Amino acid sequence: MIYNNFDFSGYFVDEDIRESILPETVHTATDIPGADGQLFQSARLGTRTIEIDARVIRRNRRELNEVLPFIAQKLYARKPSPLYTRLHNGEYYKALLSGTVDIEKWLGTGGCTLTFIAYDPVRFADGERASSLGYAARDVNILGNYPANPVIEVDIPASCSYVAVSDLTTGLQIRSEYSFKAGNRVVFDCTTGTEAMKTVLLYATKDSTTPSKLAVTPQSRWFELEPGVHSMRILAPSSAVSGRIRYVERRL
Repeated sequence: MIYNNFDFSGYFVDEDIRESILPETVHTATDIPGADGQLFQSARLGTRTIEIDARVIRRNRRELNEVLPFIAQKLYARKPSPLYTRLHNGEYYKALLSGTVDIEKWLGTGGCTLTFIAYDPVRFADGERASSLGYAARDVNILGNYPANPVIEVDIPASCSYVAVSDLTTGLQIRSEYSFKAGNRVVFDCTTGTEAMKTVLLYATKDSTTPSKLAVTPQSRWFELEPGVHSMRILAPSSAVSGRIRYVERRL
């Protein structure tokens, strides 16, 4: 097991790993006055629970007690962190350790069950996929079996009043209107928002590491790209505009 960028294989053995085939499904429905049943509105995936039975093996009780505080330190995280297990090679959950960890000791061994909650219930593949984008439409192949949330970076070649990215396959578009200057880099980060558009557009010059926050148009919709081929292009006054789309594969 690797969690929070630490490999625990030298400290305990994972005797068993349990996780559901699918995470819980959460349904939303409303009551219908004067009628039986409810009106279905939507269904979404809830959280996923991963349980790992871990056993620490040392020569005696003293050595066992000495190593447990170090293990506890490495298990502690304040936000969801990558969790790799032997069940999914090259894939990880963004999970957080939950509940109390009680070690049952017997001579020089200690056993416990580690319970992790994946608030994003799908797995992520190692590494990023990237494709170039331009003024002309280009096909982007989205891999995996669950919608991907991309990050799209656009380099502004000349002063302009707007920049947008269009998915011709779905008809969705993200657009921002501003007095952009040559050298600005626009970043549409779709990993931080969906239909609600909770996150604004970020932009910065190529030399700046501190982006500024700008609004997007009300008609904009964050991209959640279904696996398959999407025809995408950058919309801007200049045909010299260029950029790239990058994403991490997601799998159920």
